[in-house]
Amino acid sequence: MTESAFSVSVLMCHAPIVIPDFAASRGELCCRTTAAMEKAADLLVSRAPSVVVLLSPHTPRYRSAFGVVEGSTISGDFSSFGRPDLRAVFSSDRHIQENIERIALELGVDVKPVPANRLDHGALVPLYFLKKAGFEGKVIVVGFPEEYSQASNAAMGSVLNKAALSGDGNWALLASGDMSHRLSPGAPAGFHPNANRFDRLVVKCVETGDYSGIVSIDEDLRDIAAEDIVDSLQITHAALKGDCVGRQFLSYEGPFGVGYMVAVLCDVRQGKI
Repeated sequence: MTESAFSVSVLMCHAPIVIPDFAASRGELCCRTTAAMEKAADLLVSRAPSVVVLLSPHTPRYRSAFGVVEGSTISGDFSSFGRPDLRAVFSSDRHIQENIERIALELGVDVKPVPANRLDHGALVPLYFLKKAGFEGKVIVVGFPEEYSQASNAAMGSVLNKAALSGDGNWALLASGDMSHRLSPGAPAGFHPNANRFDRLVVKCVETGDYSGIVSIDEDLRDIAAEDIVDSLQITHAALKGDCVGRQFLSYEGPFGVGYMVAVLCDVRQGKI
């Protein structure tokens, strides 16, 4: 196993309700997730990365190309959720964005720039917690194609690994994703009695560090779950080259019919203590 090019990697959910300003009286139902998000953000920031690569399943998608949000600054707010006052602004780096695109071309992976419009909640929710934890480095946001496959996800992970190895400074990788959206009656995608089987399987893979098990999850089960986490985890697994040293499972809960999982997927420094 090759050591990860990233010093730390975390998995964070992206439901706005886990932000206390949104949760109000419902905050008790997702308090473990909120606490885990804060812990994951604090740990990531404590590793002092100069660059965070954030994988978001809600970035605007091309049909067959991965997207890299372009611009020297990226920002967004929660206007679509009724809170325009909650805003995150981070520096980005066009040189890094172009280098990812160049490496992708070399490796035969289709990657295109995404105009830096308002960031989606898949990026903004994790970034809210990073901002709260005091992160002041650069953020590179990567989105997924509409037509994905395990092979294309693995190839994109290799692109990011090579970009981190060739880049300056200390890099971190943040995977954004939510689990099943069909856990209970009234869930956003409707209820399915087998949806919780998907969550149990993915939780076990992350708890044990068997990230390769996520690669082989049945497509029908993914469809039943109506999830948006597997692509992020598959890309991360490839980018980390299978390294799961220092991993920590932080939380899982399924309020509101949606599964939220938070974990430290790899922490090289912790693994060397």
